Amino acid sequence: QPPPGPGDDAGSVAGSPLPPDRSILVVVAHPDDEALWAGDFLARRGGSAHVVVAAGRGPGWFQGLPVSVTSTRRREFRAVESEMGFRGEYLAGRDHGLVDRDLDAPAKERIGDLVCGRRWDRIVTHGPEGEYGHPMHHRVHDAVLSAARRCCRNADGLRVFFPFPSASQPEWTPGKVRALELYGSQKNVIFRNFRRWQERIVPLREYDLEDANKFCMQKNLKNPKGGYFCRMGGTTPAEFEESFDGTNFRGEGVGC
Repeated sequence: QPPPGPGDDAGSVAGSPLPPDRSILVVVAHPDDEALWAGDFLARRGGSAHVVVAAGRGPGWFQGLPVSVTSTRRREFRAVESEMGFRGEYLAGRDHGLVDRDLDAPAKERIGDLVCGRRWDRIVTHGPEGEYGHPMHHRVHDAVLSAARRCCRNADGLRVFFPFPSASQPEWTPGKVRALELYGSQKNVIFRNFRRWQERIVPLREYDLEDANKFCMQKNLKNPKGGYFCRMGGTTPAEFEESFDGTNFRGEGVGC
């Protein structure tokens, strides 16, 4: 079993050593996001990847009973790390669930350290619409893109998840299926709600906001305060970019 990552139990994770032997950085909100949205990719490239879970602390649910994300799901993440061969880092950022709050400052700082601390061949994270609109996916995307802008990372190396629901069940690789099955606390939700979603990772500049919003709305994740979590909802791409800050969405300003 791999040793714990540098951010596993730390209240502050900034300043931890950078992984010297990895060329791909993958930053996700939750344990299981890496397998769900990049499982096929990691089945091929796991040995080159450093995978960071940004919001690994907070309550979760398993078969109607509360579980600790920081125990059950961390153990599951470590099992997936061993299965896929990536180097995992489990940060102490709080998962706010469907409450739209920002990432904890130490987690954002660590993401900044990682993005800016070395020249990665590729940086992969959530898309601007957060796949199905999860607020923590949005916040992780923002943190990665904000850091990339600050340190002038090459926008051509930035990739985002851009999955789409398929009319028929897509062909997932055996490695991805094995990884998802290791998330026993989430397995029923994953295979019931996302089995028809086809994995896709694209350069940020090729991300189609209108299609992403259409896919997001199909998932129909409702905000308890009203409306939906899909960010673009009801606006044109131009209006969305203006309100959200186009430099963060398209990567202008990244690469300087």
